[in-house]
Amino acid sequence: MLHKKILGFSTAIILASCLIEGNGYPSFASNLEHKISESHNSYQIAQARTYRVRLGDTLGGIANRFGISFSQLLNYNPQLRSRPNLIYVGESINVGGGASSPSTSPPPSKGRKYTVRRGDTLGGIAIRHGLSLSTILAYNPHLASRPNSINVGERINVGSSQIIRRTPTNQPIPSPTSPPPSTSSRRPVTFRGLPTTRRQGSNSIGAIRGNKDEACTKAGENMRAIAPENGLGFTFDDYPYFFWYFPGVESDSVPVIFTLIGQKTREVNGRTRTRATKVYEQELNLDKSGIIAFALPPESEPLKEEQEYQWRIQINCTRQTTMFLKYSIKRQSTDNPELVSKLETAPVDQYPLIFAESGVWFDALKIISLQLQQAPGDPILEQDWQNVLELIGFNDLIGEPIQHIQPNIQ
Repeated sequence: MLHKKILGFSTAIILASCLIEGNGYPSFASNLEHKISESHNSYQIAQARTYRVRLGDTLGGIANRFGISFSQLLNYNPQLRSRPNLIYVGESINVGGGASSPSTSPPPSKGRKYTVRRGDTLGGIAIRHGLSLSTILAYNPHLASRPNSINVGERINVGSSQIIRRTPTNQPIPSPTSPPPSTSSRRPVTFRGLPTTRRQGSNSIGAIRGNKDEACTKAGENMRAIAPENGLGFTFDDYPYFFWYFPGVESDSVPVIFTLIGQKTREVNGRTRTRATKVYEQELNLDKSGIIAFALPPESEPLKEEQEYQWRIQINCTRQTTMFLKYSIKRQSTDNPELVSKLETAPVDQYPLIFAESGVWFDALKIISLQLQQAPGDPILEQDWQNVLELIGFNDLIGEPIQHIQPNIQ
């Protein structure tokens, strides 16, 4: 007799499992049900070849959701290797394979042209087309001697790339041959709607516990969170970025530890009790001073929406003396149609301003720092970063290098 197969299992096996279950042997049926469910999930993932980025998504979070590794997801999306932590709402991500490995050949000499508009910078043009500044300079070697001096009306080769500007899901996606949508330059970021309530125990300035004479940073300088002094900042990301100034340590053997603390609640005698619980901890290899931009790795638990966490940086100078920094972060609800609509329809160089004007501190900083990494020297992005430091009174940190600590993609 010929039996049809359902997700790789014949109907005979399924019927037999039902008989066995009816005779008091549920384990086989339960195991089979688990395998069918597992196979069905794998089938769905294999068929879902593309995923549309939502508010709060990170590449690590998407990899976890689809049960694939970070490096495998990058293999599926070689165009993201130069910006693995910089994805945009509405962008399509390949989650089911079918992508070729990244090419090592030099960029083509011909391709799509972009006409420079008033207020454009070469870095901004690169970002809007999903390119790094070095790539766009490779497309346009004649600009290498004047990367910060392009002229209105000048034609820039942007290769075969498309402007990264998403279309809302209820509208048709333009064909690849459609002309790129118009874009405009933007003003530097200004923050609005930042939280005003001070968080007890959290502050932008670090402290020393123990003997101050045993402080082990260079010149005994404290660490500082790159954030307002009230002690709380917002994010939408499941795996956000954290920013702080690290003054450097006197000895390479001194451990620097990042810890993320959450809260668990339980009912005790009719009352709700809350206790702190460690979500993630990692010892960081920091060897020089500068501003640290640390991406929460995908091996951690993701941040839960509408929950507040405290992140801590601790330097164990001696057994009796520690230097530490504490700050709080809250993940906002991603059910925000108005903001999603703005992000889906705006050019990506507008993202820093959109997040800043929404009061989402850590996401605005993330976008500014990563876009600045893509386009170093871009005057608008440099002004954005300077505005951030001036807003929180850290003018002395202007010009300090930003060190990105990102997930291992090997």
